Amino acid sequence: MAVRRLTAEALALARHPTEGIRAKPMGENLFEWHYVLEGPKGTDYEGGWYWGLLRFKASYPMSPPAVIMLTPSGRFKPGERLCLSISDFHPESWQPAWGVEKVILGLQSFMVTDDVTYGAVQASSTAADAAADADPSTREGLAAAAGPAVRPESPRGQHGRAGAAAAAAGADDGPVVAAAGPGASCNSTTQVIVGVLVVLLLLKLLMAVGPSEGGFEEAP
Repeated sequence: MAVRRLTAEALALARHPTEGIRAKPMGENLFEWHYVLEGPKGTDYEGGWYWGLLRFKASYPMSPPAVIMLTPSGRFKPGERLCLSISDFHPESWQPAWGVEKVILGLQSFMVTDDVTYGAVQASSTAADAAADADPSTREGLAAAAGPAVRPESPRGQHGRAGAAAAAAGADDGPVVAAAGPGASCNSTTQVIVGVLVVLLLLKLLMAVGPSEGGFEEAP
């Protein structure tokens, strides 16, 4: 199912590219894609191109991809998996009808918010734009994901507090992207460790109480 769906999406995006984004599989590996997205117009990100990766499981489209941004942007930590409602951190909020296009547009939309989640940082207007301007990985990403169809004169990363003009970027009936809500965790490893510690503590308390203190008596 995953191979058939990803092949269809790759063909559709190649034939009918969406404005402001490019994406395609990494060589013959359908389960890892390069993408580039354009900074939304009317925001501090305008004019920038941002390169990243999507990593899919064999269970796709029943499960979401891992979402990673590689270009320094001042908004996301380069190379970190992002905890979003459309990423593999939250399969419970994923809809199989969504696809590569919706994921990238959703990321573009989330990029201009002030929400902080795992893999993201608070947007700051004082972050170093020059880091992304000088980063050769941006050009590599454009070449990998966009091919000859996209050749901007100076791909650059801009960042800062976003303007309201791009609030609707990626809406188009796609997912409403959010960081983890109250009570949700983006670190499943931490949850497992905490759970194990709680169980061990309960076992220790039960052993300390003993049968006599627990209200049990031996039969005569």
